[in-house]
Amino acid sequence: MKSWEMIKKEKFNEKEELYGMANLTKEDTGLNGWVYISTREGNHTNPRIKFYRDRPNKNDLYTWIELKKPYFPIHIDNINITKEEYNQLKKFLLKNYSAIEKFWFEGMFFSNKEVQDLINNLEKV
Repeated sequence: MKSWEMIKKEKFNEKEELYGMANLTKEDTGLNGWVYISTREGNHTNPRIKFYRDRPNKNDLYTWIELKKPYFPIHIDNINITKEEYNQLKKFLLKNYSAIEKFWFEGMFFSNKEVQDLINNLEKV
């Protein structure tokens, strides 16, 4: 039987990282769309989110926004986000900045309950 260390060496190379994520629905955010939050991925150093107008699928288009106060710059906009959508999303991000930032940097160590608590405690817009 293989040890966990042997399996890890076979399955993952040093550049790959495991991370956690959550797709937040309108019930979680109050927004008309889905917000993808995650823990730090690969070599992305700044927290970021993705906004989808509908339930995300593998090849869906999204808007990628960096969590950089106060402007929250858009880096990728494949859905032509409207000014109203952006302003609502920005309001949500300002209200929940510390929680989303904490999830980015520390979420990989959260238990399922801690992730659910984070989601349940988000302020809706």
